[in-house]
Amino acid sequence: KAFAEKSVKECTDAVVAAEAVVAQAAEKSKVDEKAADIGLLAAAKRYTDDAQRSLADAKAVVARNMASHEAFKGASRSLLLEARVELTKLNARVQGAERKLALTTEAVGKAYAQVAKVATTQAKRALRDAARKSGKSVDDLFMQVSQGATEITEAQFINFVKTLPGQDLSKEQVALVYREFGPQGLYKSGFAKALQEFCTCQREIAITDVFDIEGSNMVRKLESG
Repeated sequence: KAFAEKSVKECTDAVVAAEAVVAQAAEKSKVDEKAADIGLLAAAKRYTDDAQRSLADAKAVVARNMASHEAFKGASRSLLLEARVELTKLNARVQGAERKLALTTEAVGKAYAQVAKVATTQAKRALRDAARKSGKSVDDLFMQVSQGATEITEAQFINFVKTLPGQDLSKEQVALVYREFGPQGLYKSGFAKALQEFCTCQREIAITDVFDIEGSNMVRKLESG
C-alpha cells in the first residue's frame, strides 16, 4: 500500500506541475503573431520550450512508476490495481497536455521562425557593415571580443555590438545572430560566418592583375555559380 501511495503521489505531483507550466505557456503565448516583435515571440518560445521539457519529465516519471508496478511481484500485487488505474489516468492527462501544447508550440514556432529570419538578416547586414567600418580583421575582432579566449559568450558578443559604429540593433536581434552562429558558444569559425560576406558569381569573368583590362594579364578565371 505504501508503495502504491508513494508512486501515485510522485506521478500526480509531476503531472500537476507540468500542467501548470503548459497552462502558463498557453497564456504567455497569446500574442498577435503578425504584430509581435522578436522579443515577445522569443519569450513565448521560451515558455513553450520549458513546457515541453516539463511534460517530458512528467511523462518519464509516470512511465517509470508504471513499469515498477508491472514488475512488482508478490501476493499483494492485486492490491496495486487501483494505483495502476490512477497511473493510467495520469498518463492520459500527460498525453492530453502534450496535444494542447503542440497547438501552441506550432503557432509560436511558425511565427517566431518568420520574424527571426527577417530580424537575423537585418542584424547580420548591420553587423557586417559596422564591422567593416571598424577597419579591423575578423581575427583581430575575435581576439578583442573573446579577450584571448577560444570562444565568445553571448554577453561578450552583445557588449561588442554596442561598440560598433552606425548600428541600432536591439538586444534581441543581436542575441538571435549569436544563437544562430554559436548555439553552443561562439567560436572563431562561427564568428567569421556572422561577420564575413560571401558573394555568388553570376557570370564567368576573368580576374586580372590590374584594374584596367587593356594591358592586363589574367590571373585566373572565375566561373559562375
